[in-house]
Amino acid sequence: MRIATFDGEPLARLGQQRLQQEGIPCVVKSLGVGYGAWGGSAFVPHALYVLAQDRRRAIGVIRGTDSPEYLLDSDAVVEDRRDRVVGRLLVAAAVAILGMAILAAIYTTLR
Repeated sequence: MRIATFDGEPLARLGQQRLQQEGIPCVVKSLGVGYGAWGGSAFVPHALYVLAQDRRRAIGVIRGTDSPEYLLDSDAVVEDRRDRVVGRLLVAAAVAILGMAILAAIYTTLR
């Protein structure tokens, strides 16, 4: 589960180290293009993920590092998931409309 977002990789890595010191396994993931586009990702937003069973403990540890503004509450995570679902539905609808327009154009030219 994503528990925090950071403005760049260095801050995310600090959070990761803090969690690992407490024995909480975690992963840092780039929320942008990462290393491939600019050769570095120091200023690309990064997220910190933990296992669901470690979520509460991890949030407590991160709060102790004076960075509460980066923490996500559960409502924000749910809202983020909804946004992704709505986005996917809009893309699917656009593809379907485009497909129907192409089929209609083919049908009229073959008539």
